[in-house]
Amino acid sequence: MSQLYPEPPHLWAAVYADDDESATFARACGVAETLGCTPAGLVEVVPEDKEFDFFFDVADVVEAVRVDAARHAELTAGEVVGARAVRAGYRHPKFGVVTVQYQPRQNGDRHPISLELGAGPLGIPVDLWSKSTRRRAYGVAEWIREVLKALAGESGVLYGGIGIENALPTPDELGRTGELPTELFVSHSVLGRGGALADDLRREFEQGESASWATGRFFSAWEPFNSRRVSISMNGERMTRLERLLKAALTDHG
Repeated sequence: MSQLYPEPPHLWAAVYADDDESATFARACGVAETLGCTPAGLVEVVPEDKEFDFFFDVADVVEAVRVDAARHAELTAGEVVGARAVRAGYRHPKFGVVTVQYQPRQNGDRHPISLELGAGPLGIPVDLWSKSTRRRAYGVAEWIREVLKALAGESGVLYGGIGIENALPTPDELGRTGELPTELFVSHSVLGRGGALADDLRREFEQGESASWATGRFFSAWEPFNSRRVSISMNGERMTRLERLLKAALTDHG
């Protein structure tokens, strides 16, 4: 089972898409393999029609199955009748255990889909970093940023982000949790309908980084994830305001 559980704390890149969850999961598995991961031969599946919010909701029916490469491809692509893959194990030659999985959802929202791995040096306070630790932290950060960029390039993705532990808030949670990640992607389609959202994001991240990607913009407040190598303070009140603006933009989008 270690092939399905990276070393904590967990670093993730996740997206929330206006699309079928199984399709988003399949595309995320493709991203994992494109960026150097190989299947570890273990996939967790639940009955195809089983709805759930958290993994503990399906503890009695989830099955971890050992598979060869061909079966792994069929399960993660959603091609096995009656079974839905909800977590797939991979290995990366540099970063070790990687998983693609469903994150929790709230009140009928879709599940965010994430790629997760051990945070490694990113789980250590910055003021304890040595020069070598900083180099390793930047390396992990640059790779997971490429993961998010690839995930965000898929059709139907509305927003996403990078975080350590917790999870990407679903639309129902926005404005209530204060857990929107400061390493944030928002699609052009959402930014274009967001009223004050685009202007506020640009202003809040002015001293950090705002990067244009093909399908939206990436905003960064922590130095390992931006080319300027700067960190800015984003307190809970500011992030909660951005959450509310994002929620309003998603409502308009829908």
